[in-house]
Amino acid sequence: MLGPAPVLTARLHREDEALRVEDLRLVTDQGLEGSGEGRWGPEGLDARLALTLDALTRLDAGISGGPVSVTLEAHGPLADPALRLEARVPRLDGAGPAWRDVVATLNARGMDAPQGDLTVGGRVGSVPLRASLPFRLETGSKVLTLEGLRLEAGRARGEGKARIDGTTLAASTATLTFDVPDLAALGPLGLPALGGALTGRVAYDGRTLSLDARSPALSSGSARLGALVLKGRIDTPLTRPVVALEASLTGGAAGPATWRHMGIGVKGPLETPAVQASLEGGVLQTPQGSAPLGAALSLRPGKGGTLRLETLEARAGRHRLSLIAPATIKPGAGACGLSIPWRLAWTGAASR
Repeated sequence: MLGPAPVLTARLHREDEALRVEDLRLVTDQGLEGSGEGRWGPEGLDARLALTLDALTRLDAGISGGPVSVTLEAHGPLADPALRLEARVPRLDGAGPAWRDVVATLNARGMDAPQGDLTVGGRVGSVPLRASLPFRLETGSKVLTLEGLRLEAGRARGEGKARIDGTTLAASTATLTFDVPDLAALGPLGLPALGGALTGRVAYDGRTLSLDARSPALSSGSARLGALVLKGRIDTPLTRPVVALEASLTGGAAGPATWRHMGIGVKGPLETPAVQASLEGGVLQTPQGSAPLGAALSLRPGKGGTLRLETLEARAGRHRLSLIAPATIKPGAGACGLSIPWRLAWTGAASR
C-alpha cells in the first residue's frame, strides 16, 4: 500500500528526559499521505497522527469513494493512555446502499481492561444514521460487554445490550428492542416498500434466538395488509438450527379481496422446515355482491430431499381448486419436478 518508494521525514530532539517529534511527514505514490507530532516522556504521552487516502479503490476491498481521512490521538500516562481514533469519508459506495458523510469515532482507554465508546454516523439518501456502542472488555478474559447500545435511522430507534464471550458464543447473550414509527421513511435503506409503524424485540440467551414484532396497521402501496403479529424462535442457531415462526395479518384488503386472517407458520430444522399457510376472507364487487374467499397450503419435508405437498386449496364463492392426494416436489438445480393430481370443482360440477 505504501508503494515502492515511500518518503518519511521528521525532526527529533530531546527535551530533558522526553523525546519530541515534530514535522513528521509521510508521502507515497499510492495516494496515502500522513503527518504528525508528539512528545514522549516520564510524565506521559501526547501525540497526534493524521493520514489521508485519496480513494478507497486503492484498498482493493470491493468498495469505492473517498477521500478517507484518519486521525489518531493519544494522551496520558504511558501505562494507560487515552486513545481517540476518528475516520471521515464523504462518500462510500459498494457496501450496500450508498453512504454519505460517514464519520466513525472510537474513544478508548485501559490497557488491562479496555473500555470506551464507538460511534458511527452518516446518511443514506435522506435518512440520517447513527450507531453508538459503549463497550468494556473484562480483565483477563475474552468477554466483551456492550451496555447502552443505541441505533438510530431517522426517527426509528433501537436499544439493547450484549455480552459476547469470545471463547464460546453459546455463552453469549443479547437483547435489542426497536421502534419504527414509519417504515416507509426507511425506503432509501433498501428495505421492502412497506408503510406503518413497527415495534419489537430480538433476544438471544445462548441457546435460543427469539423475535417478537407487531404493527397495528401495515400497508404496501395501495394495499392495506392489516395488523401484523410476528413471533418466532430459532433453537441452537449456532449448531443445528430449528425454527418456529408464525406470522399473521388481520383486517387487510387489496383490490377486490379482503381478509379477516392471513397466516403462515414455519417449523422444523432450518434446512427442511414444514410450512403451513391459510387465508380467510372475501371477494367484493362480484355480480352477486361479496363472496367468501379462502386458501390453505401444507408443505412438509419428504424422503430423499423431496417436499411433500399435503394440502393445496383455493376457494372463491362456490368455486374450489384442491388436491385429491398429496404431491411430491423434487427441487433441483435450476428446475423443480412437480406431480400434482388435482380436481377442480366449479359451481358444483367436478372435473379432472
